[in-house]
Amino acid sequence: MVIAQYVVMIFKSHWQMGQSLNKLIFNPENKFIIATTIVVGLLLGLQSLQVTWQRQQLQETAGILGNLAKWGMGNYAVNQAVTNPEELAFHRRERAILFMDIRGFTQWCEQTDPDMVAKVLNLYYRSVEPAAAQYQPLRITLTADEIMAIYASPSEAIGAARAMQQAAHPILSSHQLGAGCALHYGNVIEGLFGSEDVRTYTVIGDVVNTAKRLESATPAGEITISDAVYQLIQGQLEVEPRAPISAKGKAKPLKAWRLVLP
Repeated sequence: MVIAQYVVMIFKSHWQMGQSLNKLIFNPENKFIIATTIVVGLLLGLQSLQVTWQRQQLQETAGILGNLAKWGMGNYAVNQAVTNPEELAFHRRERAILFMDIRGFTQWCEQTDPDMVAKVLNLYYRSVEPAAAQYQPLRITLTADEIMAIYASPSEAIGAARAMQQAAHPILSSHQLGAGCALHYGNVIEGLFGSEDVRTYTVIGDVVNTAKRLESATPAGEITISDAVYQLIQGQLEVEPRAPISAKGKAKPLKAWRLVLP
């Protein structure tokens, strides 16, 4: 700016003195200043372009890292890590745990071309995951043909289960497949689990194990809710009692209910 102002003043003074523009430009006294101004301007322009490019690269990199973090940890864990990291330490929480698994998937894989398996499974994920995401999950985990979702309340988990079954049916039924779904609610330990290099946000406890046992006993196309969930929502939804479910590691059969779908 100082150099530019100086050049303007020189032009003005020489113009008032009646000197021509040609003589002014090629005046030995001004050649150096004009050349310096041009060089500095170019350098500043290049620096501005470099800063803009670096800012754009940083924004793109931050976006990629943000997506990777959310894919690996879930939106809830990433947001907590940024805004309230102490919440990711181990805590006891009341959570609803949902499991959904494709019935007969292993046998179907043995009889189906791997490319088709990958295509169907990916289409299944792309349809069911958004359905689960509508109900504010704390975490969704996709493992082979199994989906696990963590919710803050049973009502959210029930809404998600119904939406997930509805989304999964047209995709799986066209291949003579179906998915069983179940959920349980209770006290879990949640937080970041893992080593120094590999960690993930999840929950552990008997509630998780029980939800999985209930899901394993659920036929394709159906939703099972635990008695703990039923006690909280009874009268709000139509259900039918299931035969007691004998589960590995449980001293007594599990009392459960089948959610009647519309």
